[in-house]
Amino acid sequence: MRRALVLTLVLALVSTILPQLFTALSQPITAEDDVTILTAVMYLEPGDAVAPHFKEVRFDGVNDYGVISISVYGWGAISVINGIHMKYPKSTSGYSSFSAIGDPNTDYPALYFRTGSGTSYSSVTLYLTARNVTDNTRKTFSNAVSDYRNLTVQVATVFNETTGRWEVYGNTFLKYSVTTSTSNLLTILNYNPDTATNPVAYRRFVLGASALINEYMSITYDYLLIYNRAISWTEINSTYYHVVYGNGLQAFVDPTWNNSTHLLDISGNERHVTLYNDPAIVEDIDKWLWLIKGLHSDGLVHFRFFPAEWNIYLLNATSGELVTSFKTLSSDDAINLQAGTYIVIASSAPLALGETITNIVTATITETATSTTTTTAIVDDPVVWHDPSVVQNHVLYGATLISTSIAYTILSAFMVLHPPRRLRGMVRIIAILTGWLILLTMNLAYVSSYSTIVYGIGFDINTGEHIYHVAENPTTIPILAVTIATSIIILSIVLYAILSEEGRRVVGYMVR
Repeated sequence: MRRALVLTLVLALVSTILPQLFTALSQPITAEDDVTILTAVMYLEPGDAVAPHFKEVRFDGVNDYGVISISVYGWGAISVINGIHMKYPKSTSGYSSFSAIGDPNTDYPALYFRTGSGTSYSSVTLYLTARNVTDNTRKTFSNAVSDYRNLTVQVATVFNETTGRWEVYGNTFLKYSVTTSTSNLLTILNYNPDTATNPVAYRRFVLGASALINEYMSITYDYLLIYNRAISWTEINSTYYHVVYGNGLQAFVDPTWNNSTHLLDISGNERHVTLYNDPAIVEDIDKWLWLIKGLHSDGLVHFRFFPAEWNIYLLNATSGELVTSFKTLSSDDAINLQAGTYIVIASSAPLALGETITNIVTATITETATSTTTTTAIVDDPVVWHDPSVVQNHVLYGATLISTSIAYTILSAFMVLHPPRRLRGMVRIIAILTGWLILLTMNLAYVSSYSTIVYGIGFDINTGEHIYHVAENPTTIPILAVTIATSIIILSIVLYAILSEEGRRVVGYMVR
């Protein structure tokens, strides 16, 4: 009985932990003379690809839009990740739609976002609609994402046709989920476009408008990914931190990768976004490096869609020593590289690199002018401090708190079930409570102090202000979940011990 109790406690605690083991760390360093340096700490292995992000595409909400030629008919699942900024107020007074496939009003199966009417629209809703084959009515699932107006946000949706589960994520958090029987429903995954009233609506995915090319939306896209499988929360979380998994990836576009008329698809499936009516492709304030895991099968590490003549440096993440460097020559430069953790630096101008990370941060940036004279630009060190490993250290520290809380709870249960001779009676209970209060204080203090992690400080030479680079602490939710679970279990253990001690006293009194 006692062993069963201990096993139950262990299973209850393990089930509360949400693993977040990998966080990609990348932030831009922008220097004078329009020199851009992108940095990231990455675990690279053969088949991976690295690509830059420094541009976004803006749809005006009047008449411009983008189209991916794609059919999802026959897929068992679909996952779509949108990196977007919904403009508020928007340009037009009517309803607006975006990230849309299917016809929700005529044939019913569709997946799309739609706003309320008016320039100052009050609502934004993500819809999954289907046709009920028993009575030919529309079945609607929906979740409001209105809180994300005028914010740069990642919204992901995952629909599994087999299980009937639909999930909506905002940034790294699950916002909504529902599971329903799909046996009598026709969805975008099993509705044949050839039988549709508007077949074209089921053979394209539209950015900035509805699948019927109306209801234009004022919106900016940073990136868009489409999978033909139900991706996990871990993959959604890693995409938020700029790490993408190539398994089942059907389309992945970033406005940085463009030829002015198309946003280019890196997935290898040639599902480029055709742009209509000249949406603006502009520089993004946020810049980073993408890591796409397992994109290629040739045993090489690829550097994709970097502008020509960019400088790539790979350094050993432990020693800071330079491993290799090269200039980009095409949209796909591939190198032989041993699997390992590297500091990846991509620069639009050559860097005078030393042998340590400190020298990199304070590097001298040089440019060679097109004329016979050579101009050397010295950066006034816009980076005061930049250490992406701080986030990793906090993840390790948070994992230590979680492990310690679990271990202490198991130990407390053991002490109650098998009390040591020196810790019997109230001494044992006081010892358990004291240890629990110390852990509780440490966990709550850590969560309240480090839910947001500062891993870099820059200096804006134009405004004279310091810029703080921050990241969400991925261990905050797991620590809170474990703290609540362990607190309930510890208090239950203490109550059990008190009642057991009182029971022994009563029995002893009755015997006497």
